Amino acid sequence: MADTFTCDNCGREFPTDQMKEVFSDAGGDVQRQELCAPCLDEKMNEAADVYGVEGQEKRRAAYLAQSSGDAPDDGATGKRE
Repeated sequence: MADTFTCDNCGREFPTDQMKEVFSDAGGDVQRQELCAPCLDEKMNEAADVYGVEGQEKRRAAYLAQSSGDAPDDGATGKRE
């Protein structure tokens, strides 16, 4: 059986290869979520801006800005380039 993950938004289980890694800044703390594709779409539509960043587990991840112009800094994902 393939590895699975549970979506942090809807709580449903999906194959790990379908996991979408998402970061957002909540009150100065960067929070990481593992989302399914439909929940990622929902969160992206609610965000002021969306940036592509390097993920912790995935090559690419999304950074969801709460207000327009809030670009992630170098350490948004906890990694330094």
